[in-house]
Amino acid sequence: MSATVIDPVAMPISIQTATDLPRGLSPAFWRVVRGRRSIRRYLPTPVAPELLEALLEAASWAPSAHNRQPWRFCVVTEPACKAELSRRLGARWRADLAADGADPEFVARRVAVSHARLTGAPALIVPCVSMEEMDVYPDAVRSQAEWLMAVQSVALACQNLLLAAHDAGLGACWMCAPLFAPDLVRDVLDLPAHWAPQAIITVGYPAEERERERAPLRGPSPRVGGVGGAKLAAGLQAALPPGALTVIVNTGDDFEHWGLTVCPDIDTVLYNLAGLHNPETGWGRAGDTFATLESMSLIGGEDWFRLGDRDLATHLRRTEWLHQNVTLTEATDRLRRSLGLATTVLPMCDQPVRTLVHTDEGDLPFQHYFVRRRCEPCVLDLSYVGAERAQVTAAIVTALALAEVIVFCPSNPYLSIDPILSIGVMRELLHRTRAPKIAVSPIVGGRALKGPAAKMMREMGLDVSPVTVAAHYADLLNGFVLDDNDAALQDRLRVPVLVTDTIMTDLPSKTRLAHEILAFAANGVANHRAYSPKPAQVRPLR
Repeated sequence: MSATVIDPVAMPISIQTATDLPRGLSPAFWRVVRGRRSIRRYLPTPVAPELLEALLEAASWAPSAHNRQPWRFCVVTEPACKAELSRRLGARWRADLAADGADPEFVARRVAVSHARLTGAPALIVPCVSMEEMDVYPDAVRSQAEWLMAVQSVALACQNLLLAAHDAGLGACWMCAPLFAPDLVRDVLDLPAHWAPQAIITVGYPAEERERERAPLRGPSPRVGGVGGAKLAAGLQAALPPGALTVIVNTGDDFEHWGLTVCPDIDTVLYNLAGLHNPETGWGRAGDTFATLESMSLIGGEDWFRLGDRDLATHLRRTEWLHQNVTLTEATDRLRRSLGLATTVLPMCDQPVRTLVHTDEGDLPFQHYFVRRRCEPCVLDLSYVGAERAQVTAAIVTALALAEVIVFCPSNPYLSIDPILSIGVMRELLHRTRAPKIAVSPIVGGRALKGPAAKMMREMGLDVSPVTVAAHYADLLNGFVLDDNDAALQDRLRVPVLVTDTIMTDLPSKTRLAHEILAFAANGVANHRAYSPKPAQVRPLR
């Protein structure tokens, strides 16, 4: 049997999916720790002075270096003072971004969002470091260590404050703007000269609900691992004869960095299939070093996207080929052959297509949203810039025509699969093929196995459920794979359903799931036709 995989890559960060509380700590503690989120929109309701005092009291009980308690707090509630602080910080930020060569419209949007956050919060708390009570040393090394100890102490106090705010039913958000303009903050707020502003914490009653999964601790964790889609591709590669698997990969995440064309999803697939991936992160090369990144940071280069030294060689070689007018399909195949892979790996097209995330903070290129901003902005919609001009390659046409089964891996439907489906006649080709098309749910127990899928679905007004995912692909599917945790939902799906353990922790579990999907395609869905749902059941492509 041959198989074609539609975008096996979810997101290159690990997300905790276990719902059971860790043992040994009280549910009340976990309610506060896990429930706290950064809140950016507030109701106009004032926060009572005694409640603000209680937050500062909670902060003061944090541990501190030498027990010197080097924190100082300034509370701002006067609208005129908040507006002046925001205006002055905005002007400084606007000047800095303009000096960096940033687009004026982008600068205006970012400054406007920051202004709304600062002036829309009922209260601002400005934590500061004071070295008055700290030890004094004659040498720079120990003086710097003492300063860092004081900063760490203030950070611990702020953590107490943030948790206390959540426990009191308040929302709060940590903003670090004062670090870039401490003199300005001191001037506007008339702070003592020895107070070093560290942050602004906005406080108020929430006017929004925010969800954010967390990366797990390093080390063993059941149900958590590398990149879900790439893991299933590795399982299918192990389950099928050599050369029988073709993988069609999303390139909407591609971008230009350090003058290089970086294709994160393609490389994640190649490294996973070759057994070279970093099992802790799910992306990048195992055992990679970051000397180039560190050197780039020292000379003022961008260091927010972590390119390892071994990984860098891939981007250098690919960019060299592209400059020689080699297609992305051919460049990817050359990389595949260099890794000794029999599996075919195909980019979704040869033309540049870039996912643009429309957020409450303005439009963000995907990597800026995902890596630089760590998925924090609220997602309103998505666009795939360049998709209207991109063409399905001959290699993909052939792969779909010859496939005996097509698998939509457990990837983010909106960030990973939709870019592929937006290319040229891709949907038409999928409709034409007689091969059964199976989707594996990326949502398990109401949460995303990887990445921001659940967060995005909530923000776009969608139910976080495998049923939503199945409806999204409805006109294409012949079958759907549910995790055991969601077995009760199978009666709500209008296609044949395979209920099994979809969590992949090692090669045997990946291969086991692959075998089950292939058997399901051969026996369970062979005669089922994809149905055409009502328009309201499927969220349209952007």
